[in-house]
Amino acid sequence: MTQLKKRMVQLEVLRYDPEKDKEPRFQKYTVECNEEWVVLDALTAVKETIDPTLNFRWSCHMAVCGSCGMMVNGEPKLVKPYLIPKEKKSIAEGEYKQTPAQLMKYRQFSMCINCMLCYAACPEYGLQPKFIGPAAITLAHRYNQDSRDGGRNERQEVIATNEGVWECSFVGACSEVCPKAVDPASALQQVKVASTIDWFKEHLLPGGAK
Repeated sequence: MTQLKKRMVQLEVLRYDPEKDKEPRFQKYTVECNEEWVVLDALTAVKETIDPTLNFRWSCHMAVCGSCGMMVNGEPKLVKPYLIPKEKKSIAEGEYKQTPAQLMKYRQFSMCINCMLCYAACPEYGLQPKFIGPAAITLAHRYNQDSRDGGRNERQEVIATNEGVWECSFVGACSEVCPKAVDPASALQQVKVASTIDWFKEHLLPGGAK
């Protein structure tokens, strides 16, 4: 068996107990982590092996629900799985409206129920632990396709990478097992095509991508 690589990581966690603390305070922990762990894994290890009083909220651990969004080194971390309006509007200005055609462009990819069967079926996820995976990338693509959204460039920095969509070898197992016919394999291929077009625009067209 291959021995997992370990590393020592120091976490500085902002904590607050209203019954004991006058104001929030930072507490340091040093914990042994596997190389592929994310911050949430390290926090869980602290709670299980060092300090059971440490509490935090999390849910799916797949970067699709937003429950475990947190500030890491002063920056909010998540894959932007939510709508980022192109233009901010006040309540008085009314709703962000779409045509039926604009809705149908992404509706299929919004039907995910977070069962994670696609991750269980995906051979690349089994081989590449850092692979973001089909459900998370499909959700990002859902918002990228939304006519009201303006956050595509931020998401592309995460999903249009080797650890993102380019790890996918298009086996298609994720779509075969999806109980809601979301077809994540199609979403990933669409992201690849769009990312390739981005590259050509940036490198070959005068003035770069617009």
